[in-house]
Amino acid sequence: MVIKKMTKNEIKELWQYIEALAEYHNSVSEHFNGMYPMDSPAQTIEMFEEDVENGRAVIFTAEEGGVTQGFIKADINKTSGAISYLFVDDQYRGEGIGDELTGAAMTIFKEYGVKRVDVKVVYGSPTVDYYEKHGFKKQQYIMTLSL
Repeated sequence: MVIKKMTKNEIKELWQYIEALAEYHNSVSEHFNGMYPMDSPAQTIEMFEEDVENGRAVIFTAEEGGVTQGFIKADINKTSGAISYLFVDDQYRGEGIGDELTGAAMTIFKEYGVKRVDVKVVYGSPTVDYYEKHGFKKQQYIMTLSL
């Protein structure tokens, strides 16, 4: 497996994974079912491209044999960071790919002088345990009302 930093021109390759992540979010939380994607994949890709181009984010992919297995988006704002997207394709889960991607993000956060990293997890998602295993602590609840 190779962890690769994406360029702006490569980001369109993530389209299917962004759609798959939306499906996953809809399936794991009764409260968010049907709310994803909040932005269309085209809007998300455009936002990713702008963030990478303007230095507000770094995106890494995990690849093997030219096949993308997952990706992570690390957002950077001065000394604050956020993992805004982490996705590993179902068929590759349990192989340590998420750990490798998270490690790449943590390295880039340190390089940029980030002091605090946040991650939002959809209510009901088992990934809470994953992030706690990596040292993240629950600090707040975000309440949402759909109109």
